[in-house]
Amino acid sequence: MNFEPGEIVMPGDVLVDLDITPSESRFIIGPGLRREDNKILASKSGILQKKEPHIFWVNSKERRYVPVRGDAIIGIIIQKGADTYRVDIGASEPASLSVLAFEGATKKTKPILQIGDLVYARLLVANKDMEPELVCMDSAGRKRGLGPLEEGFLITLPLHTARRLLSSDWPLLHLLGREISYEAAVGLNGRVWIKGRTIKDTLAVATALETSSECRSESEMRCLVERILACRAGVAQED
Repeated sequence: MNFEPGEIVMPGDVLVDLDITPSESRFIIGPGLRREDNKILASKSGILQKKEPHIFWVNSKERRYVPVRGDAIIGIIIQKGADTYRVDIGASEPASLSVLAFEGATKKTKPILQIGDLVYARLLVANKDMEPELVCMDSAGRKRGLGPLEEGFLITLPLHTARRLLSSDWPLLHLLGREISYEAAVGLNGRVWIKGRTIKDTLAVATALETSSECRSESEMRCLVERILACRAGVAQED
């Protein structure tokens, strides 16, 4: 490779020339990268990231989400049709979601969603020449945590912050889970859904996630969690 993980890349930079790369080498490319002829190029500026064994992407601080096939996102229902929902995913255009794209859904038992409802879905189609298409199940027809999100609280984070929450090197969600009982769904489009056991728990987690972009190390993250827990305890005592 012409660049190593952790280095800054710019649009047009050639990361790999497959013509001169050993044939046994494999690459799975994610957001910020594209393949053109026999080359893998950067399509966004940012920091090159790698997940073993061979998944690469660019961690970019873009504000608008660009749909990528396979991404799990949180969408908002903005239009209802007989067979399809239109869903705002925070991109330049909405996505479509079939009423049959849910576990066990049939024409008689399809889910009934209302405008404004939230769904945790995965991008099945993400192509610049086609409308994005969502599904709420895996290839075996199982929901695997996808589907409508009921109640809870929705926040929006910078794209790179949301992606970092899912990294094994950034255990903020785990640290919060040791002290607070809550559920969360993290969308790679920057939206995060949170549902705590109480409103105070929900707001404590939301505050921690919204403030986490200021952290630069795990020690700073742990200090943040301690401050959030102290504030939560103070509010509980006042009540």
